Amino acid sequence: MVNAGKAVGALISSWSSVDRKNAMAVAFPILDRMIRSEFEHGASSTPSLAYSNLQQDVSLHYYQNLLRQLLGCADITGHRAEVVSLAKLMFEKCQDRRGYKMAAKCMAAAVQNLVAIYLMDYRSHDPTQWNDEGMKALLCALE
Repeated sequence: MVNAGKAVGALISSWSSVDRKNAMAVAFPILDRMIRSEFEHGASSTPSLAYSNLQQDVSLHYYQNLLRQLLGCADITGHRAEVVSLAKLMFEKCQDRRGYKMAAKCMAAAVQNLVAIYLMDYRSHDPTQWNDEGMKALLCALE
């Protein structure tokens, strides 16, 4: 399950980096529903401060990892109420160490996403210099 979580998490992260709005609109409701379903079936309900070798709650941690990847890259500004609702549920219901650490990682990814600055244009010069034929020739020579 760990390898699957890494592979699918990388896929979600890549997808949400490219199509931020659509990724959130499609993937978040699915992950929200799956995480809530895990809590309804008693996942992470046993208080624990230690990691154990038992493979209990693996599916909850899998979905939390995917949620973390999504919240780290997707456009979450239009889904504030849903994200806050799920965050409250995770912080209330997660009683084992891995569960509440994953919940905290999800929220850390969301906060980091919200405070990140996404530049519209990565160019270091004004448009007149970039469109200048001399500059274009210089840049082509450097490549």
